[in-house]
Amino acid sequence: MKQINSKVNTNFISMSVICLMLFITTVMLSTGFSFKKALESGLEEATPFDASAYMYVSPQDKAQDIEKSLEYIGVKFDKDDKVAYYNEYMDGSKIYDIFNVNDISQNMNYEVEYIKVSDYNKIMELDNEKIVDLKENEVLITSNFSRVLPVIENYMKDNNTIKIQNKTYNIKNKEVIEHNLKTEFMKTNLLTVIVNDKLCDDMNISSSSVNVNFAGNNKEKREADFTNAIYSYKTEDTDYDKIGFVMGTSRDEIYEGNKGTTTIVLFVGIYIGIVFLISSMAVLALQQLSEASDSMDRYTSLRKLGVNMKGINKTIFIQTLVYFSIPVLLSVVHSVVGIKVANQFISMYNQPDIGVASFITAGIFIVVYIIYFYTTYVGYKNIVKNNI
Repeated sequence: MKQINSKVNTNFISMSVICLMLFITTVMLSTGFSFKKALESGLEEATPFDASAYMYVSPQDKAQDIEKSLEYIGVKFDKDDKVAYYNEYMDGSKIYDIFNVNDISQNMNYEVEYIKVSDYNKIMELDNEKIVDLKENEVLITSNFSRVLPVIENYMKDNNTIKIQNKTYNIKNKEVIEHNLKTEFMKTNLLTVIVNDKLCDDMNISSSSVNVNFAGNNKEKREADFTNAIYSYKTEDTDYDKIGFVMGTSRDEIYEGNKGTTTIVLFVGIYIGIVFLISSMAVLALQQLSEASDSMDRYTSLRKLGVNMKGINKTIFIQTLVYFSIPVLLSVVHSVVGIKVANQFISMYNQPDIGVASFITAGIFIVVYIIYFYTTYVGYKNIVKNNI
């Protein structure tokens, strides 16, 4: 115990660095796998259409119709293409306003968006879904953003009404409708309420959008031409007052970008994690083996006092185990907090499943740990045995 205490006091800086490296290893490996899985699992739901374009607008903007803006840019669709234009509206209400709850947390502080039921039916037809009818006092609730969705689901379990502009409306759907209203790189539908057309007459347009499903055999080229036209119109001479600032993307573009992002994240996570893990174990092993030579006089004295090799080996085993375990245990404690914070970020893309990633990380960690620990113990034991 005295020798272990002496080692910790002497090597506390190196042990702290090792603890930090093991912490980074655990977090990088765990969150790297879960981040990749979260991105990939949410991609299909986030890209319901071949391509989408949109522009955010304010009441003072001259350009508020994306159909006209696309005409100015030069985007053309074939007669067989399925196209749905629609607008989104805002009235300044937050989620906690329309649900009439006291929870004003970050998850409830987003602004609510509204879509006319006629526009919503255009999107449904494009996605081969059934159109809906709404009475004057009925609405539909849609959302798929992982941070907001649980709050809305809990509310709808016990409530079937919401308040819009101090008027009560019945929620027609029993469960939250989970879908993206346009093709984007992640699920971004915070909360969109489908209402009767008249209700939006007094609201401000927040965005104008279009969804497209291309027809024909050259869909990939058509998607590329669509996005290239949107990217290329933005020059120094562009009249943004007339056209507006149009943004857009296609399903193929998103899939390609996601593939590159997840590959980089996973490679960096695995590379840094494995390098730090092996480096940490190697430093611990070298420190222990160097201690074996420095402590030879102590083991010689124990042998002269009558301690057998089994007792000496047991001492070596316990000291090596304690010395290897201290930074590992500290890093695990820190990793619990680090992984929790990282998962809060990853949950924006999709709810992460940390279980599988944790098992993979734990498996890699345990294998490398056992190899270095056993090798160090055997080396330490042989050094002592051959010199006393």
